[in-house]
Amino acid sequence: MTTRESAVNAAGFADISDPFDQASLDRIKASLHLDGAAVNELDFEDLYVSESVLESLRGLAGEALQDAARARKSGSETTLRAFWVEKSRSLILCLKTPGGMRLLQAPEGHWRVKESVTH
Repeated sequence: MTTRESAVNAAGFADISDPFDQASLDRIKASLHLDGAAVNELDFEDLYVSESVLESLRGLAGEALQDAARARKSGSETTLRAFWVEKSRSLILCLKTPGGMRLLQAPEGHWRVKESVTH
């Protein structure tokens, strides 16, 4: 990748380990016209994104903080999930808050999965 890369979790989002419900995934696919496409969830610990994607995430962070304050009052949680679309190789970042769902789509070349290192 030619752009400088940053770990997604450097943006200050925590990955919640609860399973992402199928209704939410179906809603994402419908919103992005991906019906019938193979969409797979990625683990944030394994993900790098380009600086341009990270800047977009920072913009969403302000919205997330406002929604997180409302979530604490209502008992709801704010989650950030990552999915990749097999056919287009694009990355979808989904910020799910009590106020709704916000989606950020990053094309191939603006993200990658870290190489595995085993000892």
